[in-house]
Amino acid sequence: MDAYSRTVAHIELFAHENGQPVSCGLATGFFYRREDNLYLITNWHALTGLDPSTFQPLGAFPDVLVFRYKQSVDGAGNPTAGSTVAIANYEGRLDLYSSGSPIWYEHSTRQNVDVVAVKLSQSELGEWANIPINEVDQSPQLHVAAGMDCFVLGYPKGMIGPGRTPIWKRGAVASEPDYNWRDMPAFLIDTATRDGMSGSPVIVRHSGILLTGEGGTLAGDSLIGTMTKFAGVYSGRIGEDELGVQLGLVWKPEVLEDILTENTRGMHPLR
Repeated sequence: MDAYSRTVAHIELFAHENGQPVSCGLATGFFYRREDNLYLITNWHALTGLDPSTFQPLGAFPDVLVFRYKQSVDGAGNPTAGSTVAIANYEGRLDLYSSGSPIWYEHSTRQNVDVVAVKLSQSELGEWANIPINEVDQSPQLHVAAGMDCFVLGYPKGMIGPGRTPIWKRGAVASEPDYNWRDMPAFLIDTATRDGMSGSPVIVRHSGILLTGEGGTLAGDSLIGTMTKFAGVYSGRIGEDELGVQLGLVWKPEVLEDILTENTRGMHPLR
């Protein structure tokens, strides 16, 4: 299994109607570690059920998040830190509000950056077998550039790969990532993404020779082979037409560091 596939979590949102949970949305998330804390990263609009630009409802108002993660198990299927023979899927449940307040952390500009972080209790995850995306072996020399191949790892329309692994949707970096898209810390990708992929991690991949010397020449840290790098957080298509321009928005990785440095607790979206 590719290490990046082990960073991703399938998410289902529920709203309680007449005391009963009703499924109200699908999304994708991924794991990220900051210091000793583990977080589940996804989109603001996925947890609030609101369009971040208009505050109009996208569906029901969710209050419970269920995510699927992986544990190491022994031959009898029991979670183990010892002799691991397999990886099994488990389910985590989170109430999105505690005493009426959101449990997530969001950007200091609120919904203007459509990314949130939910702190997880590792003690409740048993012998955890997922990998935080910032702990996957990456190539820091790889510079994200327009035209580069990229992959969005998620669950289009709820489609799930074997072992609840994500679907890798291929695309290309479509705008210059060194510059902000419309004054937002984001860039565009060209790919046919679908509902259910909100909150997916985006990685870039390059195969061949990576020239790092001045003027594109060989240098001591030049690389040969296949290189990957986490490039950002996908948060949806530009426009509503699935067959339209087929461009999607990706928030740059630095917004995660901003969120986890500022520790701005979420504001209730309906107040």
